[in-house]
Amino acid sequence: MDHIEIREKEPSEVQRRYGVTGSVFVVWDTKRNMRVPFGSYRTRKAAEARVRLMEQREAEADD
Repeated sequence: MDHIEIREKEPSEVQRRYGVTGSVFVVWDTKRNMRVPFGSYRTRKAAEARVRLMEQREAEADD
């Protein structure tokens, strides 16, 4: 998925109210120029897992 990337951002005001103090990792679709649904994570590892899941689902759909 060459059009998906992980971006590191500061937490939004709402995220801060929920206790997020560090960076937020966002799975970003560069074709659509927007965050993918359910694409914000507290750790890079979780964001990478989301990308792998998306790749797996795309491969299964192609079969």
